[in-house]
Parts: sequence; structure tokens; C-alpha cells
Amino acid sequence: MGETDLKNEIPLAEFIKKVNESFGTTGQINQAIFQASFDLAEKIHSSLRSIETLKLADKQNSNSTTPVGIDKEAYKICPEILAWSISLLSTAWTQWVFASKVNNPNYQTDPEYRNDPCRQAAIVNVKIVVPYIRNSVLDAMDQGNRIGLCKETNYEPNPAKEPAIIKLRKEEDCCS
Repeated sequence: MGETDLKNEIPLAEFIKKVNESFGTTGQINQAIFQASFDLAEKIHSSLRSIETLKLADKQNSNSTTPVGIDKEAYKICPEILAWSISLLSTAWTQWVFASKVNNPNYQTDPEYRNDPCRQAAIVNVKIVVPYIRNSVLDAMDQGNRIGLCKETNYEPNPAKEPAIIKLRKEEDCCS
């Protein structure tokens, strides 16, 4: 593996752990994802620059590679790379938390869960939901792309002309 390959790697588990720890402390998943997304965006930017020559918007600022620019010290970040980062974190954290709850035998046998009807329902619901997650995320990406390619709406979201509907559907063999 070359040096560029190592620069290109993004240790997603590190960022999922940050989200989970922050969520555990604050109880605010949106805040946890948002805070960690700045660090992930910085890593995405660095990794992308190690494999691509990005054009500078401002010759005085080597990080001004819009729409993927980031200057963490100045707390400036392009919304595109921030949204990319948020989507990666929210998707990965969601998939991890559902998959771990389905597959972790301690989650299913913990006395706190076995003796609480609400938590028993949570165990059942988690198992029901898991097969839908991947397809819904992929379908949302496809529909977002569809909106961005739609000349009829001038490439803008316009629910009246292009509703970009997704339907929940199961992914076959997701849990095997």
C-alpha cells in the first residue's frame, strides 16, 4: 500500500465512536453528528486532496477548494462537504446501531430489557427495521441525483414537478 493510499483512508469507526460518545453524554444525536462532522469533513478534504488536484478559489488560502473547502480554524466550511460528512456519519451510525442491536446477544438478553415491555418492543422493532435502512439511504441518494439532473425543475427541488418519492423496501438477506 502506497503513501497516497494511507492518506486516502478514512477511519470511519473513529468518527462513529465520537458520535456515539457525544450522544451518550448529551443525549442529542443531531448535535453529536454535527460536531463530529467537522472533523470528518476535514479528513475527507485532506483525503480528497491527496488523490485529486482541486482548484483553489482563493490563492491566499490553500484550503479554499469550493465546494469542498474547509478552514476549521476560521470555522468556515462549505455546506456541500459538511452535508457529505453529515450524511456519512448519520448513515454509518444508524446502520451500526441497528445492526449491533440485532446481532449483540447482550442487548437482547439484558435483564433491563427482558423485564421491560417497552424495551421488549424495541428489540422486536429493531429487527423489523434493519432490512429497510440500506435501500432507503441508497434510494434517497438516487432521488437526490434525479433532482440534480432534472432540467424541467431547473435542477432545483420542486415537489410539484418532481416529487422524488422513495418507498421503503427490504434489502434481501441483510442480516445473514
